Amino acid sequence: MKNVIAAAALSLVLSDFAYAHEQRDEAMMKITPSTLADADIQAVSPALARFGREAISNDLWQRDALSARDRSIVTVAMLIAPQPARRAEALYCRCAR
Repeated sequence: MKNVIAAAALSLVLSDFAYAHEQRDEAMMKITPSTLADADIQAVSPALARFGREAISNDLWQRDALSARDRSIVTVAMLIAPQPARRAEALYCRCAR
């Protein structure tokens, strides 16, 4: 009988933990990171905007470490990912032009 009571208590504790974890996940999915437009970044820090345009968009995309095919696959995988996708999408659109 004690084993049944202990198992029931453990089951309640674990189900409560799983429910709380599920609620936290749902709340976190509603939070989206803010992204700044290039014009906003340019207004605050022209050097940072230039770095974003030149170093990230041009230099990193043109490196020989990955083929264009592999780089595109990685980029699409990032676009599918939940949170970083918002910024990666803007970066990819700039690089694809």
